[in-house]
Amino acid sequence: MKIEVSFAALDDVLRKMGVEELVKGNDSMEWEELDIELAGKGIELVDPGQITVERDGTLSHEGRRILVYIRDQYSRFFGKYKFHVANCEKIQDMKKNERFDKRYVASTRMDGKFVANITDSGKIIEKEKLITMQVCGYCLSHLRSQGYCEKEFSLEKFFESYDKAIAPKPRYTDITAPVDTYSSHQSTFSRICRDRAGWRCEECGISLKGEASEFLHAHHRNGDKSNNSWGNLRALCVECHDKQPGHSLPERDRKAFQDYKRSRGLIE
Repeated sequence: MKIEVSFAALDDVLRKMGVEELVKGNDSMEWEELDIELAGKGIELVDPGQITVERDGTLSHEGRRILVYIRDQYSRFFGKYKFHVANCEKIQDMKKNERFDKRYVASTRMDGKFVANITDSGKIIEKEKLITMQVCGYCLSHLRSQGYCEKEFSLEKFFESYDKAIAPKPRYTDITAPVDTYSSHQSTFSRICRDRAGWRCEECGISLKGEASEFLHAHHRNGDKSNNSWGNLRALCVECHDKQPGHSLPERDRKAFQDYKRSRGLIE
């Protein structure tokens, strides 16, 4: 089923981040709407029931691993709020004291910056401000108790470590499965993926900015070309992309990349 989606608010946030407009004009999308919202402004949660606590204590929403944070933040505590990645003591206390409703936002952003409202004396003094938050210490303690041993926490490593832990119901049946083709907005998702990686190959590290950006591709980890969820895209150069299972890029693409590297003295 296709639904009409307005991305005006998300586009505004992305522009502040230096990313071009996500969708130009009104359009219809399937499935990707939720992923885009989670990776952008996030989704306000109406009640605790919208969050599933996985067996390892991490949090998910409709089959997506998520983090959550408080939407409305008091100005006097500005900069001290944390985001949560697990069903820690603080989250459990909020649920127990019935202070969870309409307060939290679900997100899959990996840059540590989240859209929140700054309040003072019960009034919003700054709406939808993009602010930096740190991970909750109680959440880290919980993760370590479950065997998570990263010395320095990063959202990117967290989502990579836990991305495959969720086993949601199959998205499609043999009748509803889509044709294995790229999304109509693939170029936009590709640009965001490569920009997120700093225009460097996430495998070999080669920098491919500007005119060389054509040699940096957005690779779909699970092979589903229509799945542009945040964790399914990875920026890879032509050579590293060609080495992925089930991939065999055209010879002309590989040769063009070789010629480019040769012209820059990267290979003989």
